[in-house]
Amino acid sequence: MGDYYVSVGHELSYAGFLSSQLMIGALFLSPVVGSLTDRFGGEEYFILAGSAALAVLFWLVPKTGLPPLYLGILLALPRRACPHPCFRYCPILCRLRD
Repeated sequence: MGDYYVSVGHELSYAGFLSSQLMIGALFLSPVVGSLTDRFGGEEYFILAGSAALAVLFWLVPKTGLPPLYLGILLALPRRACPHPCFRYCPILCRLRD
């Protein structure tokens, strides 16, 4: 994403800041997604919903006129729906195979 922001004319440091919005979202949303998957289960649905939302948002990035800061925040929200359920689902899947 940083390359995209540089290609549209932003400074390199600002492009790095905008790309880091994904990590800042992870800092705040990981505990929320983790507690939701622990409480309700359904890791597959979190993974599917997060992946679909990310695909749509990445497709929309060059097509929207939103400021890049808002796009980074929007991308950070569904991004957290994928890693925690994936890490939690792997041991469950391995137990099912045994």
